[in-house]
Order: sequence, then C-alpha cells, then structure tokens
Amino acid sequence: MKPDALVRFEQLTRELAALLNPEALESLRTVLVVEREEIGARVNALIQGAGAAGSYSPSAFGPAGVAVPIESKGRLDCTILIARTVAESLSVPVVMRSADAVSTILEELLHVCVYGLAKRRRGYVHHTRADVLACDVDLLSVASQMCDEYVVIRQKVLILGTVPLVQAAEGSEAVAVGLQYGGSLSKEVLYGIEAIQSSIDQGRTGIRPAQDSWAEVTRVLYRSVFEPLSRYSAYLDDVPSSSSADDELREFERYQTTLRRDWLLIHEALRRLVISGLADTELVLDIIQTALRKMLNELGVSYRRVETGCWVEFGSPKTTA
Repeated sequence: MKPDALVRFEQLTRELAALLNPEALESLRTVLVVEREEIGARVNALIQGAGAAGSYSPSAFGPAGVAVPIESKGRLDCTILIARTVAESLSVPVVMRSADAVSTILEELLHVCVYGLAKRRRGYVHHTRADVLACDVDLLSVASQMCDEYVVIRQKVLILGTVPLVQAAEGSEAVAVGLQYGGSLSKEVLYGIEAIQSSIDQGRTGIRPAQDSWAEVTRVLYRSVFEPLSRYSAYLDDVPSSSSADDELREFERYQTTLRRDWLLIHEALRRLVISGLADTELVLDIIQTALRKMLNELGVSYRRVETGCWVEFGSPKTTA
C-alpha cells in the first residue's frame, strides 16, 4: 500500500472519528486494512480467536468494510476492517477523499458507536441470554442487525449531507454530498423471497437437516431481504418527497403476498427507533422479532421449546381465503 494513501487514510479516519461521540467509540481497538476478499475470513478469525459465539456470513458481493464487536468477560472490543481498495483510493493522483471512501469509513465508525451505546444501555450487544429460546435469539439478532443498519445509514446520510468532507481531487474544495442506495432493491428482495422459500422447501422435504435449513432461512432473511430494505429506506427517509421501498416493490405480487404487511410494520418501528433517540430500542426489537416470527409462520416455519432446546418445523405456507 502506498505510504501517502496510508497517511491519508489515517488522517481521514481520525477526522471522521472526531465528529462522533467519543464515549461511544471507547471500545474501538484497531482499524485494519485488508484485501477485500479476505474480510469474511478475517472477521471469523477474530470471532473464533476471542472464543466468542457465532460466525459472520458476508453478503454476496462482499463488504468494503466491517465493524466487529467482540464481547468477552463483560468487555466490548471492536475492530474495523477496511478493504485495501478503499484506503488506496485516497492516494493522489487517483482521488482524494472520494465519497465511497468517506462513506465506508464513516459507516463502520458509526457501527462501533451503535455497539458502544448498546453495551452501555443494556449491558450487551449480542443476544445470548440463556433464558431466551435459541430461535428467538436468532430472530432478535436479525432484528438487531436491521436496527443497526438503519440507524447507522440515517446518521451517515445526515453527516455527509451537512458536513463538507468529500473532495474530488487534491486541492479541490471539500463538499457535502447526498448518498443513494447502491443496488437494485427489487432484484435483491425478490431473490431473497425465492431463496427463503427454497430453504423452507429443503427443510420440509428433508433434503437439508432442519437446523441447517433454519440457519439458512435466517441468514437469507437478513442478508437478502431485510438488510437491503433497511438500508434503502434509511437512505431515503430524510429526503422530502422521495419514493420508498414500498413504492419500489408494490407492483410485485410476491412482495405483496409475502412481505408487504410485515415490512410496513417493521419500517414504522425503525422510524420510531430514530425518533426516540434509541430509547425505544428494546420495544422496537420486540416488535420486529414478533413480525419476523409471524411472517415465517405464514411461510410454513414454526418453532417451539423442547427439552433439548428449540424444535423447528417446516410445513406448507399458510393460505388465506
């Protein structure tokens, strides 16, 4: 990596961190620059090295940055991993402070803030309480990830829209910028609905063990359905007279029959989270977790407590008259 890019990367990271709540960033231990294709493996190495529960599954396109919260013995330690291409884009004469670089670094710093505030408020980041059914913990984790993404993107859009941080080239004036969602929402969400149904079918027919099918359903539920919905909505919710995720998707029958009612309820809960300044986090998580369980039940997935833990059953989708 070019020395000038590394210097600029460090300067920019420090400048962006200075814009945020220093107490919320107390858990940040290090920022690592790695190859983009290595990020998923490096995240899991951090998780496993700390003896923490769980694992990380990156999105299909691979992230440009990830903030990793590790909880151990009551302590929260966060590491940020940034793709080398992001850091190197700060090298002159390519681009100085591109919108992509500023956006990526700021987003991961904001994630650390959200984790730090969660730790301070409720004493934990990850839902691993022994008295909560494992399947409920899985859905609470999906709900928590949705809340994190939504809050972080809302904050990022506000900061970059009001603070001049982006430069097109060295020596040019820094400007504030408006950000947009970078993918095709309809393509991602419709694929996600199909992928969830495929995983349910595999669980129902026994092609895949029930627990493996459950893990795949919850992974796709977040990565391919509610992560894009949450991010897309967060980019637009502060933009007057903008379209919405519902506007983008309502013409598709699968969205109407499978997702729309529950998504509108979840979106309203996410809005409430921001309006309350995160004070309603636990209530919002409960609302979202309940909506997710109801949605899965209508798709044919149910679960219950048994002596050995959580028993997942896969059946046929519920039909409505």
